[in-house]
Amino acid sequence: MDYEVFGRRVAIDFGARGVEEVLQNVRTYLCTPRFSVVLDRTLGIDARVIDRPINKAKAIISADILGGLPRHEPRAKVLSIAFAGDGLDGVLIPMVKVRVMLDGAE
Repeated sequence: MDYEVFGRRVAIDFGARGVEEVLQNVRTYLCTPRFSVVLDRTLGIDARVIDRPINKAKAIISADILGGLPRHEPRAKVLSIAFAGDGLDGVLIPMVKVRVMLDGAE
């Protein structure tokens, strides 16, 4: 089944299992600035996109998602990436459509 995950912080469910765990991991990846996690400096989005032109920021974030998310959450297959917000407000929220694959099955 396909799910849409927004890069917005929400409360963490430490007991999440199955699909909810995978979606929470994707959301965590989208909300984490790279280099901010002590034992995994590669986790997250490159925060140097701040103050970049909006199209360049979207390209960098998309590349980070496509390149890094499969390493950190291999059970989520990225299907598409879109963005909410705009450059005028200074807000850019990634929206990633993923397919969750548990036990090797889609």
